[in-house]
Amino acid sequence: MGEPSLMPLSVEQVIQERVNNGRYPAMVIALVDGTQSGIFTFGKLPNGAPPSADTVFEIGSVTKTFTALLLAEAVQSGRVQLDEPVARVLPDFGIPQRNGRTITFGNLATQCSGLPKLPDNLNINNLVNPYAGYDAGRLKTFLGDYTLTRDPGASYEYSNVGYALLGYALARSAHMSYGALLEQKILGPLGMTGTATTVTDAMRAHLAPGHDAWGSPAGNWDQDVFAGAGAILSTAADMQRYLNANMGRAARPLDEATSLAQQPRRNVDSHTRIGLAWMTTATPHGSIIWHNGRTGGYGSFIGVSADRHRGVVILTNVSTSVDELGVALLLNAGADANGKRADGN
Repeated sequence: MGEPSLMPLSVEQVIQERVNNGRYPAMVIALVDGTQSGIFTFGKLPNGAPPSADTVFEIGSVTKTFTALLLAEAVQSGRVQLDEPVARVLPDFGIPQRNGRTITFGNLATQCSGLPKLPDNLNINNLVNPYAGYDAGRLKTFLGDYTLTRDPGASYEYSNVGYALLGYALARSAHMSYGALLEQKILGPLGMTGTATTVTDAMRAHLAPGHDAWGSPAGNWDQDVFAGAGAILSTAADMQRYLNANMGRAARPLDEATSLAQQPRRNVDSHTRIGLAWMTTATPHGSIIWHNGRTGGYGSFIGVSADRHRGVVILTNVSTSVDELGVALLLNAGADANGKRADGN
């Protein structure tokens, strides 16, 4: 389906080997390189057919880049500010503070809010569908009871609950649901008709069934108030449109907003800095801007070279990291596809 020269042979061989040994049931990759683009498919669906550009996958935490883009667009439009306390749009919530410092929109987006990865009132006994039934009321209860262990803005710690709060706050400030806001600001303008935060009937007909890390069947997640942290399902065709937008090929205001979202703002470690969700990692072959995702049945990766010349999206229907493939494809096989994975989340 894709232009062969876009896909390095060494990476293609690694992927095919992993499909053959059962590691990846199905995988679809969207690649952009300059003016060339293509979609490459591997493996099979349960009916024996290969996946396609329209096959639906959960994208997990790649959703956070969409939430970050919603925030960037709101900042560009003057509706919110990065240094604005999130409590301003959620006056009925008891947002925790520490040493007089409040959690801002920017703190949430750059993963330095002081909030933990997960709330302590999540139903951890339901690992099959862990976020099911976790609504705004439970988020409100958690935040009202939680005591921060460090000041907002003090240090990086990846937080799913932080992005749940960010997505919910942005939706509340716009007086609509997260899904409706996503449709209005991103999906509609980019023509992403096969993307949503819940599985529609039309999408279900094209859904790649998920598999857990051991290869057993895994159901889809219901994320409710956690929508902004990881609820999106999409296709390679749609994600290629989103990839192009993040390579500076979208019309205003999204072009300005994607640039704002990707701008590095604080250190994660000695090699990586974070912007609004997006990670920028320095490698011997050049810097890459990226995010990954993983749910109970799917793995994903999106990345762009720092010069915005090359971009990649990887979608697979098994709960595993595909970071090392994404890095290798971004660097045009300059990195070993069997090498060290990116510092994923």
